[in-house]
Amino acid sequence: MCPVVAIITRLIGGSGGQTQPREEAMSHPMSSSVAASRYQASSHSQRSSSAAVAADTHRRHEERRRHEQRRHDRHHHRHDSSEISCCLKYLIFGSNVVFWLTGLLVGVVGVWAWTEKEVFHNLTRITNIALDPAFIMICVGCLAFTIGFTGCVGALRENTCLLAGYAIFLAILLLLEMTTGILGFVFKDWIKTQAATGFQAFIVYYRDDPDRQNLVDWVQDQWLGCCGVDGPKDWDQNIYFNCSSAAVGSREACGVPFSCCRPIPNEIIRNKQCGYDVRKHEFVGDKSIVIYEKGCLRAGEEWIESNLVPVAGFTVVIAVLQACPSLNDSEYRVKHHNNQELNDVLQAVHKRCPTITRLYELTERSVNGWPLTVIELSDNPGDHDFLEPEFKYVGNMHGNEVLGRELLLQLADHMCNEYNKGNQRIQTLINTTRIHLLPSLNPDGWDASTNHESRGKDWLLGRANGNGVDLNRDFPDLDAVAYQDNSQTANLFSQEAIDHKLQPETRAAMAWILSNPFVLSANLHGGALVANYPYDESRDGSATSYTASPDDSTFKHLANVYALAHKTMSTGKGVRCENDDDFTKQGGITNGAAWYSVSGGMQDFNYLGSNDFEITLELGCDKYPPEHLLPIEWDNNREALITYIRQSHLGIKGIVRNARTGEPIAGASVKVKNITDGVNKMINHDILSVKNGEYWRLLTSGTYEVLAAKDGYEPDAKTVVVRNDKPEAMRVDFNLKPAEEVLDPQVMASNDYFGYKSIPDNIDLNNPE
Repeated sequence: MCPVVAIITRLIGGSGGQTQPREEAMSHPMSSSVAASRYQASSHSQRSSSAAVAADTHRRHEERRRHEQRRHDRHHHRHDSSEISCCLKYLIFGSNVVFWLTGLLVGVVGVWAWTEKEVFHNLTRITNIALDPAFIMICVGCLAFTIGFTGCVGALRENTCLLAGYAIFLAILLLLEMTTGILGFVFKDWIKTQAATGFQAFIVYYRDDPDRQNLVDWVQDQWLGCCGVDGPKDWDQNIYFNCSSAAVGSREACGVPFSCCRPIPNEIIRNKQCGYDVRKHEFVGDKSIVIYEKGCLRAGEEWIESNLVPVAGFTVVIAVLQACPSLNDSEYRVKHHNNQELNDVLQAVHKRCPTITRLYELTERSVNGWPLTVIELSDNPGDHDFLEPEFKYVGNMHGNEVLGRELLLQLADHMCNEYNKGNQRIQTLINTTRIHLLPSLNPDGWDASTNHESRGKDWLLGRANGNGVDLNRDFPDLDAVAYQDNSQTANLFSQEAIDHKLQPETRAAMAWILSNPFVLSANLHGGALVANYPYDESRDGSATSYTASPDDSTFKHLANVYALAHKTMSTGKGVRCENDDDFTKQGGITNGAAWYSVSGGMQDFNYLGSNDFEITLELGCDKYPPEHLLPIEWDNNREALITYIRQSHLGIKGIVRNARTGEPIAGASVKVKNITDGVNKMINHDILSVKNGEYWRLLTSGTYEVLAAKDGYEPDAKTVVVRNDKPEAMRVDFNLKPAEEVLDPQVMASNDYFGYKSIPDNIDLNNPE
């Protein structure tokens, strides 16, 4: 701008800024003689005026020089005489140098920690960022560095802008210090909930991040002297310490980390295995001598009460860190979520509804290391309530069939929101049913399908897992076992049934199925529009042959419930996918083997290997629908998804007891004969009572003879009329009298819900040999 200003100034009036007469001759139509005479007449006066102009110009230059000298003198005088005292100036400078360097050091340590974990090379490694120790160090370091910089440089240079920023920071900190005491009392319960949620996340991902692991060990061992959030049982949320992990060879199953152990006097080398087996029922000795039994939440409250003043500032920081991400978590975004976003959505739902949700992983991860994350919805998350049926949805088993994945994410979000709004129907469903949602069993296949240039349009790409195996052909073929011995069609799983190396996702699903008392479930697929029910594999080996299960009428009812509640599955408009049948002509349902025979599928494994009744839901012709169609598909499926969960309360439920002692009997067979309208037909599929003697038997409305039996007891039979007109299943209990000639052979309840080990010790899911 300076050259431009100078040019404009000269054009306006010269260097001095005053208007000067122009000396140039003006073009004019006059004769040369007239011009010459004028020039001669004025030549003397021009010479006189030129001298005057020169003198005036010299005078103006001299004034300008003196003006610049005065400005220079004033500038040096201002810096030579500081506007603040030298003592105060260097006190602020010195103290902030220390603060500045400390902030830099803390931030560098945080960055170094992330570098060691290669976070900068793969940002998907960042989980629970607000509680990541390295992230907190980076944030604290940056804040301290900024405050130190403004105070240090502002004091040294007397820069009013930096000093103003420094004053603002100090004012904010002072305001926070004044309000922490009030916040500590007003938001005590909220802070307690946030602390519990955060520590539970640390427990779940204890082994995933060495920084978190070291922090948890330090809190439990060296700071508070505690174990878990509410107690040692909280470590059951971690896949390594979960009691069911014993089935897949985890030595730490039903244990706790070494940091839960009480220190032994004069111990030179710390025993890292001191927490093994301490939560097992058969543990011998006093656990309180070996481990801390007080939860860290209570221990932390006691510590805060005795150290309220220094802790107040820290609690406000945690509250702010927790509140910031919650601003973006309040609303679910309908889109195709990648694997990281899938877990973020589940975390967001859990944060909004911490009292009715729980997140956990299956016992193994995918081939490429993605967690198989489940969200549980229940009024008592984490625990099985007596006689409460358990339900599960599984999505994205084939990685390129993505609609089920998105529907389950939105279902979790919807049920959370509606529960909080007071929706009576949703509240009743969650309060009486333990619901498990697994949005993706095959995250690696989703990656393969989505990241390819076809963007999910390839019919097969991404269908298989990371090892190229179709997971819905990888389960043990229990249909073949059932067809060989028609006398039994329930709980057929054994070591002999495993005839190949199972995939990690398959093993994880099997352990999940066999270790929980699931009553009803559905597997969500894509590529057709139909509700498919067992059996999936034909009895005669043909490609297509209707193969009914013993519960064929019940399965037809279940499939019809979904199809009729779905907005297009059973309509008469006709929906025919490419090279497939129009199932709307038959009400939107089909027998699996009648459609095409499948061996090694998850649907039949559930029915033949456990008490669970499962159907397969094909949700549409397009396996990978575009995002703009997802709201339409949610509208088509929302009512059907909720109504189907309600079917967990069909039929009867109850408890099988020892008539003499009143103790529950696990492993008793519940047999059913249909005598509705003189049918008199035995349903050749027994249900086994589980832990605490509970059982659930799905039945359609009708009249049945039900018998409970177990070796060493006299059977107990009852005739029941099932109407299915109540919110919950009809309660029918059985009391078995011990046979006099035999000792009570009751199998005591094990660590899983079944009264026997559902995955026996001699079965290795990793090794078919």
